[in-house]
Amino acid sequence: MIPKQDDSQYFIAGDDFSSISIGAVVAMPIDKGSFLAFSHRTVHWGSQVRATASAASPRIALSLAFADPSFETAYFDESHLPCPPMGLRLGLVAAQLIQYHHFTSASTSPMVPATKKMKQQRRQQLLLYSRIFHAQKRFFLPEYFDKISSRSQFLKFMGE
Repeated sequence: MIPKQDDSQYFIAGDDFSSISIGAVVAMPIDKGSFLAFSHRTVHWGSQVRATASAASPRIALSLAFADPSFETAYFDESHLPCPPMGLRLGLVAAQLIQYHHFTSASTSPMVPATKKMKQQRRQQLLLYSRIFHAQKRFFLPEYFDKISSRSQFLKFMGE
């Protein structure tokens, strides 16, 4: 993780991480059953599971995000809270799969190149996520809908 004192953009809204120095990275290992809470600007990633960890109990990550409306526009109208309808939840999952599609790989290993079939499956997944998200358009605020639609179009254009 990058401590806020090493992030000159910490108090500025946006996704500009260009000023972050990789030399400022601080490891934050935790024990099984523990959790970490991050700010909006935390650059984080997981490492390999420790050799002492049981293969029968894989690492599980749960991510929740909260933002003040003055910092980040909501994705949907708050009238859908506290229990959003299933369509909205399904659309939101699809949207996040589109948004973070670049974190997935067509291959199961960085040492094994993706085959043509793997790439086709990945493209089919992206098309499915896009159809699901667009079918739930009525739930999303226009700014968020446009953001995800643009991202989806970009990925399709790039041959994802």
